[in-house]
Amino acid sequence: MLIPLDPRRVRLLSGPFADARDRNAAWLLALDPKRLLHGYYQNAGLPTQGTAYGGWEQQSLAGHSLGHYLSACVRLAAAGDERLVERVSQVLSELKRCQDARSDGFIGGMPDADRVFRELRVGTVRARNFDLNDCWVPWYNLHKLYAGLLDAATLLLSPPLDGGRGGLALEMVTKLGDWAIGVTANLDDEKWQAMLSCEFGGMNESFAELYALTKEPRFLAMAEKFYHRAVLDPLAEGIDCLPGLHGNTQIPKIIGCARLYEVTGDEKYRRIAENFWRFVTQSHSYAIGGHGSGEHFGPSGDLSARLTHTTCETCNSYNMLKLTEYLFAWNPKAEYADFAERVRINHILASQNPEDGMVCYFVSLLSGHFKHYSTPEDSFWCCVGTGWENHTRYGDGVYFKDDENGVLYVTQLLASEASVPEWGLTVRQETAFPGSDSIRFTITGPSELSVRLRLPRWAGYTTLRWQDIGDSTLVFPMKPSTEPLLGAPDKLALLDGPVVLAADLGAAPPPGDADGGEPFNAQIPPAPVLLNSTSRTFEREVSLVPFYQLHGRRQAVYFDTFSKDEWVEKETGYREIEAREHAERTKQLDEFWPNQMQPERDHHFAGDGFIGGERSAWKFRQVSEENGWFSFTLRSLPDFPVELECLWGPPQDHDVRFTVEVEEQPIVVITKTVEKHRHLAETYAIPEHLTKGKERVTVRVSGPSAPLFRAKLQKRLEA
Repeated sequence: MLIPLDPRRVRLLSGPFADARDRNAAWLLALDPKRLLHGYYQNAGLPTQGTAYGGWEQQSLAGHSLGHYLSACVRLAAAGDERLVERVSQVLSELKRCQDARSDGFIGGMPDADRVFRELRVGTVRARNFDLNDCWVPWYNLHKLYAGLLDAATLLLSPPLDGGRGGLALEMVTKLGDWAIGVTANLDDEKWQAMLSCEFGGMNESFAELYALTKEPRFLAMAEKFYHRAVLDPLAEGIDCLPGLHGNTQIPKIIGCARLYEVTGDEKYRRIAENFWRFVTQSHSYAIGGHGSGEHFGPSGDLSARLTHTTCETCNSYNMLKLTEYLFAWNPKAEYADFAERVRINHILASQNPEDGMVCYFVSLLSGHFKHYSTPEDSFWCCVGTGWENHTRYGDGVYFKDDENGVLYVTQLLASEASVPEWGLTVRQETAFPGSDSIRFTITGPSELSVRLRLPRWAGYTTLRWQDIGDSTLVFPMKPSTEPLLGAPDKLALLDGPVVLAADLGAAPPPGDADGGEPFNAQIPPAPVLLNSTSRTFEREVSLVPFYQLHGRRQAVYFDTFSKDEWVEKETGYREIEAREHAERTKQLDEFWPNQMQPERDHHFAGDGFIGGERSAWKFRQVSEENGWFSFTLRSLPDFPVELECLWGPPQDHDVRFTVEVEEQPIVVITKTVEKHRHLAETYAIPEHLTKGKERVTVRVSGPSAPLFRAKLQKRLEA
């Protein structure tokens, strides 16, 4: 097994990745840790210092950002940035104050934490996908703090941070681990599995790491209790159970399995990790290396209907890179390094705004859309937290040691310098890659050592001893290639080497005019059609640029492909279809996808006596009880007639008689049964007095209903 080189031994050199790191560091330093600690002070009974930040830090996920912040600061401090050493010391000191103010060892920032975990302590479990005892993913939230403390414990044990006996951070996370053991002591296996149906991040990874640091068996036992059988058992058997699942709920628990394999040697955990990686990369991923639409996996091997404005959640690729590092260490296959390269360039680097360091939640691949970024103090999405970490982790997974054979693996072309002081070996790469195809290598060390350099798929493969490289410049020509969208062989992405190209379709709306979930406006240009992929000939003039460099612009990454003769024959029909789709998009005001975490929170979903489910990777909500109901809000226009479109499916276990209301007024009573195996889209005009002067309206479904798969509010153009 290889060992990833300690990140403290890898230094980024001048280049695009170091630039991204520096922009990110400036953002971290501009933030006030005491505002991120707001909920921690409250749960400790201490006076708050400043107001809480906005966005998710104002919701029941408050506190999650602090763990990410600590991890990001720790990694920069470990790389030698003294400014961040001081910041880490400050955060750890304040966390210690919060923990000391309590008698149970708990530290956390979510509101209502004492009630949530008091109920859990007595065996009360009320769990849905994203709520546990009426709190938004509390274990997921706490995992970020565990991870931050463990990063500090492993990377920074220098005097300013060292509290003795393994360090202040290790002392705190050990107490927090014992607190979690106590909280869950009264849960039997059935209740554990019920609890694990709610997203819990990588709690299994954290306890496996805590066991590795302390060798305390109780922590290993706890890690293995965070084993979600409904997902992990099929993966262990080689079954792709991912369609319909929330993407980033799964990847951290798979990373936990990878760490458990390393500390236990149990091959089941390795099978889970390797099978999951294979399913995601071969059957669910886009050209930029990301996956998912609306945060969820779709049908295996088919992305043809999933080019949406909510593709490729950035958190997912953050976690896939972590998983890939484990897999390469176990088996140094070039395909793992190729995937990491694709993601690092085309998703992670592409997700940061080069003007101010802000980051994307989704990286949209829908033609005509654009990259939408966070704000400095009012977003604090999950992808802000992983975004802070992403741009401190560019040196991860680049260099691996084989101690047994005295070999250093260089897996990535990256401007960096790596040192292995125990070997007397230094490797230096000077390059502007991926903006340049030349890399100057300088390698010094004993002659009996070897350096193995991966030559990526797009340039061919070879293994070179460092003596063959010495002090020289190597050129890796960026060969052009194409990659079809899974399930749509005539829809192609264009690449130069590992770099995905995009068509520049013109300026995007100014910041604030769209929020990443808002669809479009009438000025969207049509995507160009590709007539010859080899010569990159389009039906009109097109400017292609690296996707990672395209910011503030509308974009197209996938192109419909026709031969010149086919285009002559099919252009009229193609443009008619495109015009209809464009008209539908431009009249749309808002869209709600039921039973999906972020859409339900964004649309203030509520209800009683309802169920959720999934059919063919489509999520739905359905009122299941006579007096049941659910409601949600949609963006509207105050002074324009609108209509509601609902996509219903066939109910499976009862007749339907339900009412659809808007602003507490019945719009339609539905009694017919949707034909079996069919979805039925119906549109209901909304009386103008119900929406006049309102920017949002509430839709309510009451009575035993058909499954609702989607709802849209749109302009009523015929009025």
